[in-house]
Amino acid sequence: MLLARVRRTIRERRLLRRGERVVVAVSGGPDSTAMLDVLARIAPELALELHVASVDHGLRAEAQREVELVAAHASALGLPFHPLRATLPTKRGSLQDRARAARYALLHALASELGASRIAVGHTLDDQAETVLARMMRGSGARGLAGIAPRRADGVVRPLIDSTRAEVRAWIEAHRLTIVDDPSNVDPRFQRARVRHAILPALAIESPAIARHLAHIADDTRALDALARKHARHLLARAAKDGDSLDAELLSRAPLAARREALRIWAHARTGGTIRRAHLDAMEVALQGRGNARLPAGWTASVVGGALRATHDPTPFGSSSNVRSAGR
Repeated sequence: MLLARVRRTIRERRLLRRGERVVVAVSGGPDSTAMLDVLARIAPELALELHVASVDHGLRAEAQREVELVAAHASALGLPFHPLRATLPTKRGSLQDRARAARYALLHALASELGASRIAVGHTLDDQAETVLARMMRGSGARGLAGIAPRRADGVVRPLIDSTRAEVRAWIEAHRLTIVDDPSNVDPRFQRARVRHAILPALAIESPAIARHLAHIADDTRALDALARKHARHLLARAAKDGDSLDAELLSRAPLAARREALRIWAHARTGGTIRRAHLDAMEVALQGRGNARLPAGWTASVVGGALRATHDPTPFGSSSNVRSAGR
């Protein structure tokens, strides 16, 4: 069942093209191990050239043994193996976020070195559901609810995104594959573990198909988000004025979804920062002539002479990331 589902995912979501060189990222856990095993069976059908990579983040003593396990699996499949060692940055951010950034940097560097056009990672439908639910609890907008993209512009693809964790486990057992389990997956200190082992199971009592429903929300939201971005680009072209300002009246008359996406694109281009829902709300108020919207990195948006303009104030007050409107 898993093999057929992954074939369909690759075909319908256009994840891989015939003859591509693919870096397969494998941690030794059940998801990525099953993905590697399935892709190795599909590779001859699509003339794919697979390269297996495993990253040691240097966080656990067992990590080197897990890399060796992946190496043995790659060897058994007759595939080239590339061990990678990460050095985590010391900048702010959670340990998991820093590990993820370091891992992807190494995988992209390897893909560039090999001339690979795709990097396959092992996120499942359950991972998608957990991501959507976690972002929903944080109050994410449509972009957050779009979840994990099955195919990213940077070449990352997720062949298991329509496959459940239960299907993966069944494949592992049926083919007697050796795996390791990351202890952080059951550590309640991490939100991911709490969502996986407490919140989703509670929801599944009311709706057994909750994981698939949440994954469908992600697919639908991504499609709507893409449509909003398309309309936003047209709106920005029509509203553009001199000096990177926008026609405030034209923006005000535009449909809400297109206007807010246009504001997001415009503000990000001006500030280089992440534009959050509160920033968008403040810019909506500014469009009504009710004060200024404070944006990231010391930028402020306001309507002057019928045009929405962004100005920069490098002072500590201006550099605050808080969002306020003088009209509130």
